[in-house]
Amino acid sequence: MTPHGTNGIDRLLADPDLIARLRSSRVGLLSSQACRTTTNQTAAAALQEALASRADRGLVRLFAAEHGWSTTAKPGAAIADANDPQTGLPVHSVYGIRQQPDPTAYADLDAIVIDLRDLGVRCYTYATTAARFLAALSDRGPELIVCDRPNPLGAGQAGPRLEPKLRNFLAYFDGQFVHGQTLAELLVDFNRRRGPMACNLSVIPAGPPVSTPQWQPPSPSLTHPDTVPLYPGLVLLEGTNLSEGRGTDLSFRCVLAPWLDPAAIMDSAADWPVDGLDVTPVSATPTHGKFRGQLCHGIAFRITDPSRVDGLALGVHLVATLCRDPQFQWIPGKITPLALPWQDGVSEAQQAGPFIDYLMGSRDLRTALADGGAPADILATWKRTAEG
Repeated sequence: MTPHGTNGIDRLLADPDLIARLRSSRVGLLSSQACRTTTNQTAAAALQEALASRADRGLVRLFAAEHGWSTTAKPGAAIADANDPQTGLPVHSVYGIRQQPDPTAYADLDAIVIDLRDLGVRCYTYATTAARFLAALSDRGPELIVCDRPNPLGAGQAGPRLEPKLRNFLAYFDGQFVHGQTLAELLVDFNRRRGPMACNLSVIPAGPPVSTPQWQPPSPSLTHPDTVPLYPGLVLLEGTNLSEGRGTDLSFRCVLAPWLDPAAIMDSAADWPVDGLDVTPVSATPTHGKFRGQLCHGIAFRITDPSRVDGLALGVHLVATLCRDPQFQWIPGKITPLALPWQDGVSEAQQAGPFIDYLMGSRDLRTALADGGAPADILATWKRTAEG
């Protein structure tokens, strides 16, 4: 009987036939220390133990995405090759120093397991890393086994669709900004669209979400479980000169700046979609990130009912209010546009523009607000476009 309430990695470990086959293979793992089994063992340690047979077989190599194997590296920081002190295995980076695995890192492997904790929002880079990893493989390469995990935001979709000319590492997948799919669902569709280039891909599905006794941050700024439903909206602050709380105890649970007036924002919040939330004034001094060492003011969010929180709608209303402040700015950014593997086009030269467009993969939010668009109308337009 298939176990319920487990992640794909747990199901792999519980499959005696698959474990027996992988014991005689050379196996790689794209994952991190934040990926745990239901018994709170790291996926790498559990897989290494389950596949132990002889020195040149079993789990022999690890692959690291953004934030590194430890998930403690800063956003966007280049991840170097390293060794994992827990397993003693070499870690091959597929973020920063390279965005796809070096062929020499997988040429001697028989199978590669992917176990990553995606967040359900297009700009969260783990899914892009997994897709570009997959794109490096062919039907003659190693078998790819995706151990799925539930989408923590569920199956609901929201936000703008990707504008293909803005496709980049932060905005890689077609569809809506909050995509409503699991990592495996994204990768299966991506692999199907590769046509003759598709690799040998199999999926071990996850059961329903299970509660865990201890929150394991999937990346360094998501230090509290409340960050998950708030992330689709508060991540929009990364495209502005306001802080989303990095460097404080309220990372991705607040908005801060030295000039903000909490009382004025609280008055505006009366018209926001704040179901399932408590909103309170806050002051803090970030230790890193925007406004490092400066006393900042703003508001903080505490979740009282996660099922009622609409993070993206909250973020759109929040930014619409903040952009009326004379000190508000959209910050600039740079990207290297990316082409999908099955397209003839090659990546264009690096381009510069408002970072919010590259983060969302769409100009809609910025241009609509510049034209005086109301948050409810912006959200309704996205919904109609998706339904059409």
